[in-house]
Amino acid sequence: VLFPRTEGIYFLLKADSLLADAAMAAEANNKLGDLYAGQGLPQKAIARYKKVTDLQPEDANARMKLAAVNDITFNLADAMTQLDSLNKRGEINYQNQLQLARYCIHAGRMTDAILLLDKSAKADQLKAKELSDLYGRVQLLSGKPQKALPFYNEYNGLYPNDANTVYTIARIYAMNNNSAEALK
Repeated sequence: VLFPRTEGIYFLLKADSLLADAAMAAEANNKLGDLYAGQGLPQKAIARYKKVTDLQPEDANARMKLAAVNDITFNLADAMTQLDSLNKRGEINYQNQLQLARYCIHAGRMTDAILLLDKSAKADQLKAKELSDLYGRVQLLSGKPQKALPFYNEYNGLYPNDANTVYTIARIYAMNNNSAEALK
């Protein structure tokens, strides 16, 4: 029994093997990537989206999809490369900009992370307070726990039941030898 997505994959694979036009081949591979991702096969989707970006390097949509499936499969360096490319071209959206900021934080690129967070805060003033977790993380991982504390306190005010934030605040107080505050 063949299912519609499986049949679609079969026909698009056949079309891809017969197409000589790069634009049409890129479109077929983009659809194949979508079908593979929809079936829960991100590894196969990566190969198809990669082929699209090879055929059409300017296709921002395919790069975003490639970054998303790389994130799912924990190919984080590849996802970061795609998001960096989108950022350099000015084609990155808000959610991917935040994801790139997270990657930069964990890669130790703190100045890039701060620039991305500042752009995100300017882009969406309503969500600027929610960025305080990432700002705090930048400061904490930069070895500046005192500067991180106000950001985490602000974030804790927004989400008081977030155990990770409460733990991080207690850890910062403990790092500063303030055990009374750490044990609250």
